[in-house]
Amino acid sequence: TGVKLSEEEKEEILSREFCIVNVWRNIRSGEAVQSKPLAVLDPDSLDKKDFITYEMQYKERRGENYALSFNPAHRWFFFPLMEKDECLVFKTWESRIDRPRYCFHTAFD
Repeated sequence: TGVKLSEEEKEEILSREFCIVNVWRNIRSGEAVQSKPLAVLDPDSLDKKDFITYEMQYKERRGENYALSFNPAHRWFFFPLMEKDECLVFKTWESRIDRPRYCFHTAFD
């Protein structure tokens, strides 16, 4: 979010296939995550009608992101008691449309 791209750079990037990934890990040594573990949504349980689009406003630009409405068909997987030497790598957005494109994630009580 901190890099300002020219129109030419944006067009060049968007002309290629790409994805955005996240890497999550516990940051405390010797202490497993006890509350608010990470959960990810099974993309096969996601319906596009569950998306809630919202705008993010920055000083020099606007962006778009998605929230998710409740759907009892959603299947969530969580990762309890993660240690500092463990991590989860997951794709949060994918430009290609022939595969799952989103991985919603959250922490919960």
